[in-house]
Amino acid sequence: MSDGQTPPLLESLRSYQRASAVLDVAALRAARAAGVRGDPVSVVACEPGCGEELACRAIHASSSRAAEPFLVAHVQPGAHPMSLDGALAFPAGTLAVFLRGHTDEAHRHFAMQVRHAVDVGGSARGVVVVVGPGRMTRDPLASLHAVAPLPLRERREDIPDLAEHFAGDGSGAPAFTFGALAALMRAPWPGNVEEFEAVVRATCAAHPGVTVAWSDLPETVRGVSDGPGLGLLREGVAAAERAILRRALALHGGAVGRAAVELGIPERTMRRRMQERKCPKELFRRRKNGLRA
Repeated sequence: MSDGQTPPLLESLRSYQRASAVLDVAALRAARAAGVRGDPVSVVACEPGCGEELACRAIHASSSRAAEPFLVAHVQPGAHPMSLDGALAFPAGTLAVFLRGHTDEAHRHFAMQVRHAVDVGGSARGVVVVVGPGRMTRDPLASLHAVAPLPLRERREDIPDLAEHFAGDGSGAPAFTFGALAALMRAPWPGNVEEFEAVVRATCAAHPGVTVAWSDLPETVRGVSDGPGLGLLREGVAAAERAILRRALALHGGAVGRAAVELGIPERTMRRRMQERKCPKELFRRRKNGLRA
């Protein structure tokens, strides 16, 4: 383009590619479903660092507003009740409003502002509200469909793919040894994907080469492991099985019987494995108006 800006379609494709790598399957599908439905207000409810802005971008990229601007507004704790009015006056596109750390009274006030602004704003505008987990049960957003990206500790099977993604593109990207992956999979990651990305990128920058070993990782990550290979096979098998179960359930909208047929195992075995690997079917169940997160 002559003005040097990225074409909206190309930006949407890049957002999809990154979201596909970072968000869990159920959250990405729910975000795309919300965008396709064209909900005037959508909600992303999760802990910080779970890819919430990418979920917002996936909603925007899937909507009829994809060619319009994508905007972000962070409402800081203690902000004046009228501080959101200016942001809500945008003419067209999608606005992601981050509401975290507010009192219940302030949160309800901001949520009511959002609902009112969308009610009078017409179909050219959409708002995605980002809140913490559990917040939606007691405010004006409670009746809305929610996208709920999982924290990284609940989808550790994605860590090898995430490590490869954040290590870089192309043949020059380093490979992680089994010991390094074992430590990454054991770490608690309270900052979720954002913290994980920062650690992986910093480690690769500090130790350029063909491989990233257990000894290359920060002490805060190595400290959760007794060694580079302890228990790796057991953890690897569990993570791989959980990933297979989750993908089959996502493919069939949480229908356990059809997922079991897809995997070639009895339904009773499927249900037992789901319980053992903590894969509740509710994460993948479709609703009439979209996929439940």
